[in-house]
Amino acid sequence: MSAVGSLGRDLGLLVVAEGIETEDQRILLLSLHVTQGQGLGLARPLPREEAYVLVAQVATCASRRPGAGREPVAGDRDGAESHDVVAIRG
Repeated sequence: MSAVGSLGRDLGLLVVAEGIETEDQRILLLSLHVTQGQGLGLARPLPREEAYVLVAQVATCASRRPGAGREPVAGDRDGAESHDVVAIRG
């Protein structure tokens, strides 16, 4: 994991860990400076209706951020595209 995290950061990519299930895994990833991830240890799946509400809330908050709505700049983490992601599968 350390090598993948370092390689991704060295290449300017957003490193996303998948399958985080325990607090120990989360702490390990944070110690490796992997700050993006998903897994049952972070959040359980939501029913469709609750997911819609959550996405709407997040979108509203994101639209209020400074710089929201601007065009992404090369290397800008807020403008990361899907091919800029390195996945670490647990």
